[in-house]
Amino acid sequence: EIQEGDDAYLDLQNVQEVSSLITRQALLYVAAFLIPFLFPVIHFFYVAEPSDTIFVLRSIFYPLQGFFNLFIFVYHKVQTLRRADEDLKFAEALGIVFLHPDKIATSILQMDNLDVVLQDISGLGRDV
Repeated sequence: EIQEGDDAYLDLQNVQEVSSLITRQALLYVAAFLIPFLFPVIHFFYVAEPSDTIFVLRSIFYPLQGFFNLFIFVYHKVQTLRRADEDLKFAEALGIVFLHPDKIATSILQMDNLDVVLQDISGLGRDV
């Protein structure tokens, strides 16, 4: 039985936290894909004469898809840095990502998601 404070409990808590982060990131990427196409779809299926409002919204959001993807990508890197160093503030981590990416330990960024996958596989009783 797993009890609070055990290593197994802490491992499970870490896996759940990272799994939640990955799920959130995936949903954000789906939203970043769908939101820019929302107004062109409305414009396409709009039965009456096209509205100027829909045209303006389409013109604003459609080109922003790349920005949304950049935001999600950077946000994940910032969160990963903050998980590795809990004293790191959001603005400091953001500065490191943009101004000093060479100072980021590649092991922190590459192994974060890989560790979760390996822990999940080993938790299922499979050899890695």
